[in-house]
Amino acid sequence: MKRTVLTVGLALLFLNPAMSAEVANVNGVSIDSKELDGRYQAFLAFSPGTKVSKREFLERIIDEKLGANEARKKGLQNHPNIEPRVNALLAEAYLDSELGADLQKIHVTDQEAKRFYSKNPTVRIRHIFIQAGAGATKEQLNEARKRARETLLEVKKAKRSFAAIAREKSEDPVTAINGGDLGYRALGELPPEVYSVASRLRKPGEVSHVVESAFGFHLIQLMARKPWHDADVAQAKRTVFEQKRAAMIKEHLARLRRSSNVKIQASLTR
Repeated sequence: MKRTVLTVGLALLFLNPAMSAEVANVNGVSIDSKELDGRYQAFLAFSPGTKVSKREFLERIIDEKLGANEARKKGLQNHPNIEPRVNALLAEAYLDSELGADLQKIHVTDQEAKRFYSKNPTVRIRHIFIQAGAGATKEQLNEARKRARETLLEVKKAKRSFAAIAREKSEDPVTAINGGDLGYRALGELPPEVYSVASRLRKPGEVSHVVESAFGFHLIQLMARKPWHDADVAQAKRTVFEQKRAAMIKEHLARLRRSSNVKIQASLTR
């Protein structure tokens, strides 16, 4: 097997970006500082707050080129299953070429992040879960919903704590033993139906109505809302950045559609 030749000029990583010196060579394929700097800056624009260094990013490029070279040897670029993935990469490259500079100008202020967080806080909750996931029949769904409502009535009577009832009746074995405690959860870390309700609870101890998700039924009790001064500000900024980025891309693609001839057979998509 041909030996892989890999040379990395570490000192060149810190050269003037305007220069185009070779920083690595993978089996005769050069990676110059212009490619590294360009791709790294684009990566930073799409991933604000990242902790990936330029040296670490270079390793990713090297692995990518090694993998691509082996794929070409196997003729995978001609495989029909690869074409959709290639098209996706080409579309991404197109958006980067058209919007890359504008995306790098996106700025998220502390106030924007704080406003976002006020509506999407990190919350600590307990839940009582009644299972009725994919594949459940109508009868099973109705039965699970009935049990959830009966459990909610028991919670409202307040003769026992929410945690005690969760230990007895929750069908989530991982959290039931801890009284249904799910710990602190941020946006995206819970089923959307559950987070939507949990984030609107205001007072510790407040209990939700019966919430239905793709997994079954939930009763939610708020334990705490993490205050802004303890929040992951960098994560909040990344989320706002992604929202701005998505809106910019959506607007650009909408303009592209308006100038293109796109026909959809809606009846075939039902």
